[in-house]
Amino acid sequence: MSSVVSDWLKPPVFPGDESKTRSAYVLHVILALCLGGIVLYAALLLGFIRHEIQSLVFLIPALPFGAGLLHLMKRGHVHLSGLLFVLLAWLNLTSVVISYGYGMHGASMLGYILIVIAAGLLISGRFAILVALLNMLSGLFLLYWENAGFLPGRELMQTDLELWITQTFFSVSVAILLSLVLKSLNDTIRRASLSESYYRMLFESAPNGILIVDESNQIIMANAVVYAMLGYSPEEVIGHLPSEFVAMDDLARRPPRPLEEIKSPEPIERERVLVHKNGSLLNVIVSSSYMPDGRLQYIIQDITARKRIEESLRASEEKFSKSFRSSPDAITISLIDTGKFVEVNDAFVSMSGYTREEAIGYSAEELNIWADVNDRRKMVEILLRDGEVCEFETLLKRRSGAKVNALLSAEVIEIRDQKCMVVITRDVTERKRMEEELRLSEERYRMVSSVMSDYIFSNIQNEKGEIVINWAAGALEQISGYTLEEFNARGGWVSTVHPEDLEQDTHDMEMLRNNQQVVSEIRTIHKDGSTRWVRSYTHPVWDSSKNQLVGIYGAVQDITDQKRAQQERESLIKELEAKNAELEQFAYSVSHDLKAPIITIRGFLGFLEADVLAGNLPRLQTDIRRIGEAADKMHALLNDLLELSRVGRMMNEPKIVAFEELVVDAIELNHGRLQERGVDVHFECCLPVVYGDRQRLLEVVQNLIDNAAKYMGNQPQPTIHIGTHTSEDGKPILFVRDNGIGIAPEYHERVFGLFNKLDPKSEGTGVGLALVKRIVEFHGGRIWIESETGKGSTFFFTLPLAG
Repeated sequence: MSSVVSDWLKPPVFPGDESKTRSAYVLHVILALCLGGIVLYAALLLGFIRHEIQSLVFLIPALPFGAGLLHLMKRGHVHLSGLLFVLLAWLNLTSVVISYGYGMHGASMLGYILIVIAAGLLISGRFAILVALLNMLSGLFLLYWENAGFLPGRELMQTDLELWITQTFFSVSVAILLSLVLKSLNDTIRRASLSESYYRMLFESAPNGILIVDESNQIIMANAVVYAMLGYSPEEVIGHLPSEFVAMDDLARRPPRPLEEIKSPEPIERERVLVHKNGSLLNVIVSSSYMPDGRLQYIIQDITARKRIEESLRASEEKFSKSFRSSPDAITISLIDTGKFVEVNDAFVSMSGYTREEAIGYSAEELNIWADVNDRRKMVEILLRDGEVCEFETLLKRRSGAKVNALLSAEVIEIRDQKCMVVITRDVTERKRMEEELRLSEERYRMVSSVMSDYIFSNIQNEKGEIVINWAAGALEQISGYTLEEFNARGGWVSTVHPEDLEQDTHDMEMLRNNQQVVSEIRTIHKDGSTRWVRSYTHPVWDSSKNQLVGIYGAVQDITDQKRAQQERESLIKELEAKNAELEQFAYSVSHDLKAPIITIRGFLGFLEADVLAGNLPRLQTDIRRIGEAADKMHALLNDLLELSRVGRMMNEPKIVAFEELVVDAIELNHGRLQERGVDVHFECCLPVVYGDRQRLLEVVQNLIDNAAKYMGNQPQPTIHIGTHTSEDGKPILFVRDNGIGIAPEYHERVFGLFNKLDPKSEGTGVGLALVKRIVEFHGGRIWIESETGKGSTFFFTLPLAG
């Protein structure tokens, strides 16, 4: 029971509705004040103011009305309870004033002030004004009735006690109501201050921009986000119109809404394009709301990034849709578990022969597309294991039964919580055919290249600015001995150029760097060490924008055989020219040298005839001797000429010959002359083993020893030294040195001529050294002299080594 009374006496609380709870508290205090006043006044009436006992008629009904209002308020109808209280209190007070006839003179008139205050506290300020007007009208009405005599007459006005009690009650009531008003005002101010602080805190810390606009549509407040968003300072924003920061084309497309339309209790959202101070555009959503104080609040959310993402997503979806539809490759989306097609593109329709309607809802197995259904199982296993499939090669079938070589690539996607796979199928049937043709073509090309002596190439400039070969076809390996990889690894073209031709190659490269074509003949070193002649045709690849060489392409031709033939031809020409000159000299010499014995014979035949007729026997014998000597000389000359003519025409089979054996045999053949002249012959040990016609080589050594012994002069210790001296072009250099009379330098070449005898009186025909020279040159060697007059002579010559 006590708890019920306690709950009854407590003001109601309405969680979540502070305003309603506050109104209920005020009404509860007023009702308690009224009920307490009624009880107190009733006690006074019964004890001290018995002549006013009839006033209980108006006080007693107020008690159940008050209790009913209190009950109604606790049920949550606070506003209705307050309204009923004001109306009932006004009616009750007015009834009392009229019934007792006090009119404007009664102390009860002060109750109208309490009712106005209660109306303001419980309902609103406007309602309090309305009640005040009603009080004013009721006062005029009472004045009129009193002056008209309609009010009942009163013999006795209110006593001083009644007036004091009434004033005291009203004073206390007014004080209580004023305290409630002040408390409510203070609470309101405090809440407003807190609300202002909270609002300012939320205003500044809000993630979105916030603008406050006054009734003239000018910005009066903006948070930091707005300044950062627009790039302006507060001075550049405050006092301006919001539309000043909107893009002009956006304003033209979507003009500002009328202010009355914006003044809506519900927030209004609109997309806008704002302009940053630097000119960039921002996509935003502006949410406008009408505030109770008549101002507008704009909440600005920057959606530029979202717009960009949405645009990218839209573009991506559009791109995917277009790519899916227009892709030249067949694209299908199918369920992984059943393989049934969810979507197919036009290329699939074209490749398979099935329409879109015929394919969707069916699997590739049901449409008999797989040539081997196990291939799908293998592909799905790879897809589930790796998450993707790249260029899975398989064989498919068209609706017509024709086979299709295909490469399949797949990825897993989810559509409405179902695992699907996107499969891109590329028809490579034609490519397979072309690859086979290319393989056969390359095989034919390799066969042709293997018998070609040329190759073509392409060079590019690498990251270091070096020109390197990146492609070659033909006889690169045949000409250089290197594969393309080996060729580049060892340094490319310049690494194979013959050292003596590097200068020419540098000149060629300089011409290419000047955007000039080059045709050049140059020597290169083969992998096996041999020298190859090549002719290169090179064209520059020129970058006009950079005005520089960026590559080279061209061809290289092996001209080694041509060069060899050319050199042989030139050598043959020189040899023919030398032989012609020799032949001319031979003809002259033969005619001159053969003529002398003939003239001698003819002359002495005349002498012989005269001596015979004269019978001069001694002179006759002399003539016959002279004719015999001339005939012997002619016979020796003809024998030497015959021997010379045989060199190069009649040769013995070449063989390996120890040069030391040749020296020993030649010394033995010249033993008589050497002994006669007292010549001492020395030869080195370990002389080389040569290869050639042994008989002819013996003639060389024999003639050189004989020639040295013949021209010793008056040397008291004549000596001949035979040995070897280094090598030349892989051939040993041999020599025969004497300390005889020597040969002047101007005669070094002449002595090898036919019949060229420096001393006409010396013995011999003058054919010996010519014969030596021809034999040495026939064996691929050469012979020369180092000599000065009076200092002996050294004949150097080269011969091929054995093996």
